[in-house]
Amino acid sequence: MITVEKPNANKLEEIKQWAIWEKEPCSFDHDQVKSEAFYIVEGRAILTTTVSGTTEITTGDLVTVQLGQIVQWEVLEAVTKHFFFLNNRLNLLARKLQTSLDRFSNQTPCLALGPAQVVKMANPIT
Repeated sequence: MITVEKPNANKLEEIKQWAIWEKEPCSFDHDQVKSEAFYIVEGRAILTTTVSGTTEITTGDLVTVQLGQIVQWEVLEAVTKHFFFLNNRLNLLARKLQTSLDRFSNQTPCLALGPAQVVKMANPIT
């Protein structure tokens, strides 16, 4: 199944962290072995499957393609997309790690703190 939606501003910020793929105009078949979400930065294509039929995608579309189908791509205008494989434990782990790193990037590392400061940090705020 293929779904198409327009992402909100928060989702666009997340999408900017995804990998990038580019393809010139051409036609090809793709065996969708993993579910994938992708955002069309620019370009236009027609995707065809036996499940969803024909779906045209264009700049600004957030597309989700479920695994287990052959997707026929007809790239009409050169496509640039951000993509992310869904249900991939490694991707989920990497996102969690990046979120943690982002959260603490502006704080003093714990190794630079003295023992009294570490004890204070461990106590709940009352």
